[in-house]
Amino acid sequence: MDISFLFGINYSLLLTYRNLSSILKIGLPYCQETTFLRDMNSHKLDALDWKIIQLLMDDGRLSSTDIARAIGNTSARTITNRIDILTREGIIVIRSIVNPEKVGYRVLADVFIEVEPGSLQDVTEELQAYPQISYLALAIGEMDILISIRAKELDELYEFVIETIGKIPGVRHTKTFPLPAQIKDITSWLPLEGINDKDK
Repeated sequence: MDISFLFGINYSLLLTYRNLSSILKIGLPYCQETTFLRDMNSHKLDALDWKIIQLLMDDGRLSSTDIARAIGNTSARTITNRIDILTREGIIVIRSIVNPEKVGYRVLADVFIEVEPGSLQDVTEELQAYPQISYLALAIGEMDILISIRAKELDELYEFVIETIGKIPGVRHTKTFPLPAQIKDITSWLPLEGINDKDK
């Protein structure tokens, strides 16, 4: 998809979502930045960092003392300092995560949205307001926006897509893909170097 019409100039497709959302003046809370080309964080992660991250992924309530005891040969102060660096650099975020199925939201679907030229900012800003949407990202290709929706029933899902999303000014077309099972998500993701380093 040629995205130059969004800006009036010929931008490279190596735009990050951070740059794109800045240009569009879109604020995405807790946005997971997706890039084709990313600058490295100033903090270079080592085996200790990955061990801390893995333990916190298993149980975010662990104290620095608990983590130091589990790793061995390190102090709680060192662990606290590392966690401070990891959170300050934005490498990890420690927070509660709701299990949708446990609270009755068993239906999951991905929806691809095509918008009218010049409508991307307005449509994206409106989509952010809906709590049914658990994930929202800009796309490059046939579709412009990808969202994930959580619902209690299929009827509720399709009503939301057709009666709400489909009627947002600027939305040209939607494609809905109900997902029978979610096998893995971002809460269990580690990069290859993290997997290789965590057992060192």
